[in-house]
Formats: sequence, C-alpha cells, structure tokens
Amino acid sequence: MAVIRYLLLSLLLGIASPSNAMDVSVKQDRYNLLHDVEVFVDRTKTVQAKDIISNPTQFDFQSTAAFASEINFGFSKAVYWVKIPLSKSAEAPADWILEIPYLGLNEVCFYAPGKPVVTSGAIAPIDTRPFQYRYFAFPLALQPETQNFFLRVESSYAVTIPLMLYTLSEFNNEQVTDTLIQALYYGGLLSLLFYNLILFLTVKDRQYLVYCLFTGFTGLGVFAGNGYARLYLWPNAIEWDFISQNTLFGFAGIFAMAFTALFLRTRENQPRFDWFLKAMGTFYGVLALLFITTLVSDLVSRQSLFEVFFVVNLLASFACLYSSITAIKQGHLSAYYFSLAWGSLAVGSIVASLRVFDLVPSNGFTLYALQIGSGFEMLLFSFALAYRIQSERILRETAQTEALVAKQATLDAMKISEDRLEEAVEMRTEKLQHLLVNEQEIHEQYVRFGAMIAHEFRNPLNIIEGQTSMLDLESESGINNTQKRTGAIRTATFRLANLFDQWLQSDRLNQPGSKLDKATISLNSLIGELVETCRNFHPDYSFEFIPPQSILAVEADSHLLQIAILNLIDNACKYSPKQTTVTVTLKQQGLYVAISISDQGCGIDPEDTDRIFDVYYRARKENQTKGTGLGLAFVRKIAELHGGHIEVQSEPNLGSTFTLWLITQNG
Repeated sequence: MAVIRYLLLSLLLGIASPSNAMDVSVKQDRYNLLHDVEVFVDRTKTVQAKDIISNPTQFDFQSTAAFASEINFGFSKAVYWVKIPLSKSAEAPADWILEIPYLGLNEVCFYAPGKPVVTSGAIAPIDTRPFQYRYFAFPLALQPETQNFFLRVESSYAVTIPLMLYTLSEFNNEQVTDTLIQALYYGGLLSLLFYNLILFLTVKDRQYLVYCLFTGFTGLGVFAGNGYARLYLWPNAIEWDFISQNTLFGFAGIFAMAFTALFLRTRENQPRFDWFLKAMGTFYGVLALLFITTLVSDLVSRQSLFEVFFVVNLLASFACLYSSITAIKQGHLSAYYFSLAWGSLAVGSIVASLRVFDLVPSNGFTLYALQIGSGFEMLLFSFALAYRIQSERILRETAQTEALVAKQATLDAMKISEDRLEEAVEMRTEKLQHLLVNEQEIHEQYVRFGAMIAHEFRNPLNIIEGQTSMLDLESESGINNTQKRTGAIRTATFRLANLFDQWLQSDRLNQPGSKLDKATISLNSLIGELVETCRNFHPDYSFEFIPPQSILAVEADSHLLQIAILNLIDNACKYSPKQTTVTVTLKQQGLYVAISISDQGCGIDPEDTDRIFDVYYRARKENQTKGTGLGLAFVRKIAELHGGHIEVQSEPNLGSTFTLWLITQNG
C-alpha cells in the first residue's frame, strides 16, 4: 500500500525539486514541518548516512506536499530518510526542539550538522533520548544560513512521521497540556474501575469483575501505547515495550468478549452467536501469546501480527455491536447503552485501522481514535451496568411485593368463614386495587423525578462540552488557559456528582420531611459559595450577592437545597441577555427566611405566573429557549418538603424575581 501511494505521489509531483528551507522567525513558537521536508525511500536498506549527508541530490528525495496532515506510509519494510532544511531570521532564537509525536517507530536516527548522530526510537534504550519524554524529541541549533537536518526512520509498525518544531518554552507548555489531558483520561478510567470493583465486592456478580479486568487491561494498553509505561513501569524492557500495547489489548479482548456474553446473556438468548464470541476471545488470547513468543523467537513476524490484530479487533467490535442490537430487538433495554459503547469503540477501531493501513490521513483525531473510542466505551459500559442494577432492583421489589400480597391474601382467605367469604374477597380486591393505584402513583413520581434529574444534568454537561471545545481551540492557537478551563470542568463534574447522588436517593422525595437528611445550614456561607460556583458556570453574567447583617441558618437537606437554588440561578441566566446581572438576596421576615433571585430577563406574562410551577408547563416566552418545564416544579417540591413555599414577581421585558421561603432555625 505504501509503495502504491508513493508511486502516485511521484506521478503527481513529477521530477523532485529541492524544498525551500523553512525560515523560522520570532513571530511563531511552533511549526508543522509537513510541507517543508523531503522524503527518500530506501527499500534496499543499503544507503549509508555519510552518502546521504554529503550529497543528498544523488538520491530521489520527494516533496511531502501531497500529504494531508502527517507523513504516513502505513505498514512498510523500507527505510525512510527525511531531509529537513531549516534556517532562522536574525531576531529568532537559536535553540529549538524537533518533536516526532508518534511512538510506533522502531528506530529514529537524527543527524544534525557537525553533531554526533542521536539514535532513538521504540527499540532504543530510554536513556538515549535527549529528553525524558514519552515521544521522540531532539534539540536543534539553527543558523541564519540554511542547514540540512536528516532523519532515518525504520519500523515494523505503521510508519507515520509527524514533525513539529517548537521553541523551548512552547515545548514545555505543550508537555504540560498533553500530560493534563492524559491525566483526565486515566483518572476517569480508574474511577470507573474502582467503582465497579466495589460493586462486585458488594453484589458478588462476576460481570462487574470481568468489566474491571477489561477496563484494567485496556487502560494499561493505552498507558503503554502512549509511552508512559516505558517511562515509569518498564524503562529497560525494550522488546516487551514494543509489543506491550497489543499484548495487553489482546488480554483486554478476552475479557471484552466474556463481558459481552455475560451482560447480554448470549448463552440463553443468542446461543448461535455465543460460540462466535468465544471464538473471538480465543483469537485475542492466541494473538496475545504470539506477541509474547516474539520475545524469544522470530518464527512469527511482528508486523504480520500487528496487521492481523487490527483485523480481529474490527471483527470483534462489529460482532459485539451486532449482538447488542439483537438484544435490543429482544427487549433488553439496558443493551441500548451497551450498543452505543461498542459503536464508539467500533468507530475508533475503524479509524485507527484505516490510519495504520494508510487509507485515511494521520492527525490528532486518527492517531488517538482508539483511545477516544475506548474512553467513551468504558463510560457507556458503566451506564449500562448501572441501568441493569436499577432494572433488576425494580423487578425484584415488584416480585417481592406481589408475593407478599398474594401470601397475605391466601392467609386471610383461610381464616374467613364460608358465610363471610364473599365479603372478604371483595374487601381484599378493593385493597389490591388500592395498592396497585398507589404503586402506579409512586412509579409516576419516580419517572417524573428522573426526568427532573435529566433536566438538571443538561447545564453541567453543556459546560463540560463547551470548556473542552475551548481547551482544544486554545491549545491549537497556543493559548494556555488550561487551569481556567479545567476549573470550570471540575466544578461542573462536582455538580454532576451531586445530582447523580440525588438520583440514587430519589425515593426520599416521597417520604415525610422529617426523614430528609436535615442539618443546620448557614445560608450566608452556602449561598456565597453557590454564587461563586455560578461564576464558573455562567462566565457571561455578573452575580451580586446581598447578604443580611446577621447570620441566618435553617434546618434543611443541604443537597436538595443547593439544587433548588442553583436551578433558580440557572433559570435567571437562561432567560436573561448576556452581560446582565443576576442578584441573589438573603433576608429574614418573621419566622421565615427569604432567598430571592432577580434577573434582567424577558419576564413572565401575568397569565403564566400561576402555572409555571406545574410539571411540564412552559410559558410562551420560555418556548424560545430549550427546556423541559421541570425545573420550577422540582424547586416547588423541594420547598414543600422543607415546609416552605416559592413565589414569583415578574413584569414582561423587565425581569423576574423568584423567592424561596423557608422556616428559620428558630422557627
């Protein structure tokens, strides 16, 4: 495939002509050198470095102008020579860093004018790298006159040669940003692993253990593939490091097939397909063992194993996706999350496989496609397991209730005499009907509460998505606002965790107020903290908190009270123009304390003010803004649970003020 591509490049480019030197200046601190270098393919592997360096014009160097975003040749047994002509303007710094942000290269030799050759690469000792860094990076000393720098690249893996040129400060900033992003990924992966490990120890269901093993091997595989394992786990195990990612992914594949079979119960529901999952798991195991045998034997080509592994990975992903879709058709609702999980991994596998076979261009997305897909896969698998727990709990409680009712009905019938049997049966029937109605009401309340929680999840998720997009855009532009963006993401994540905790305990809303998790709460401190949190959630708005002269406290459930206040502040921002002010006022009136949130928004028509607290009702002006009509109903429910109430004062086009009234601690 690489040969065909290179022939096409030659036809497109015609006779090769030397590239003009890249002239770096003080105006930029990073350069992508893709279109400023030339490549010579040595298929015989006989060309000597001294011949290349002394007279490069005698070799068939080709321009890289036809490549999309990275120099990518797919799997190839050839040696690739890269000529990099560089010079600098008078005001530009002399010291730069040349980075190859790709680890799948066996050997990388760097030749700088007048300097000893630097030999690095995946199979070179870690101490040969000029920098203790997960990628390959080499220092450069540039001159005003053009100098030719050369790279010699050889690999049994897919040959991709991305070339980036950085100033020293920009190189350090890039490392910090890259490390932070990777830390977020691995932190999320560890959280999912430990959460499901706790579930396994609690419920003793082996599918959680299999999921943990799958997550663990996948995380280790990504850790190795990103170069961190070579730095921190096995710095001197060169041969093992080169096969570690695919070996670990092979073991992960075994547990992935086992997890699929357990979760979808293919042995009972899809017996014809169950054998195929076992076969794919066996293939993964055999491939992992074959990779290990290459450490002591050359009977099997590593390059062939790499190619076969990608094919097996694609087949397995599509097989599991097909099985989950079949389970959905059979009525297993939890398989929706499962199919989305395998779908995300399948997309990542497809993109990664097409990239290594040189069928799609290499870039930041395609290079990390498998890691991105696996991250979404793990998260969605966790959702699928959580949904399974919830469904099974509801079924178990329903079965227990029905069993108890039936048993009681039988005992009562045996005790009633024949002359009163008909009356007892009628009474029991009436009681069962009452229980059924009550159960339906509880179920409807639970569904409504779940919808409310889904409504509350929307704002933090939008913030996470927006901050992540800004982080990507700023990273591409060289802007380092990482701390600011991650602070907003961390705040949104904290809020999501609170909401998820409330979801798990949602049936508390159906209990008397005395059973709430009440505690003494200082409203001055709580509201002050919430206002500061909202500054991160809504950076386009100003917030003013007007506290009372004295400290006000209430007996309340802290989680529910925070959700109610945040919901009112979110609504104030949602229905107000940007750059306006949201005012939060705290005051006492008799035995009540009032928490007022005022905005400068569109206001509410008088005919809507009496109904906006009803479930699913949305005022006419609100219909222009996305929402479900659940937020204010949720706030009213929380107020009533605490013995309080909520009221609104509003004028069209002049803004609204929502006031939450609660009984003070002394009241």
